[in-house]
Amino acid sequence: MKKRLWAGLAIGVMMLGVAGMANAAIIDFDDLNPGASYMSAMFLDGSAYKGFNWDGQWQGSSWVVSQESAAWFSGDNAHSGNNFAWSNGGVDLYLSSGDLFDFNSMWTRTGSWGDFNAVAHGFNNGSEIHTQSFSINEYYQFFSFNFTGVDRVTLSSYNSCNLLIDDITVNGGNPVPEPATMLLMGTGLAGLIGARRKNKK
Repeated sequence: MKKRLWAGLAIGVMMLGVAGMANAAIIDFDDLNPGASYMSAMFLDGSAYKGFNWDGQWQGSSWVVSQESAAWFSGDNAHSGNNFAWSNGGVDLYLSSGDLFDFNSMWTRTGSWGDFNAVAHGFNNGSEIHTQSFSINEYYQFFSFNFTGVDRVTLSSYNSCNLLIDDITVNGGNPVPEPATMLLMGTGLAGLIGARRKNKK
């Protein structure tokens, strides 16, 4: 009975740890087809891509999606995969949903040389509940926001420079297990191994 209890506990803890990662949704734009020719692009504005509403200051042409091979910018246009999204001329970008969501993180860089500041705003029913400034350059950087319980996020750049965006994480916290979760998983594994060893004796 004790052996079964140990094994059940270990499996339960392992499943708990995996469940903590399973809800993470990473939006990488790689399932879209903006075209692979020189300077090819498509617009997300007005679409319901990935269950979100995409819009911006220039309605109809704010969220642009291109492939890595397009010649819009120098360097690595995409952080991962083949596609990336960018702001058309540095306009404000809006991401919204009819339901509350968590805006956790993203990878971003500028489309031009030099550093500049940008800001992310998180809203719930019209009230701004989160604000975070961040500084970017021509190399992709990871930024954690953890805006919880929002229905709209606005991304603004302060010097009209293009914002390149890839691998947006929503509704999942950190897709990498946190130390506490790893400890629980390790404890569960140890219990499972111990139970199996006792069973062999």
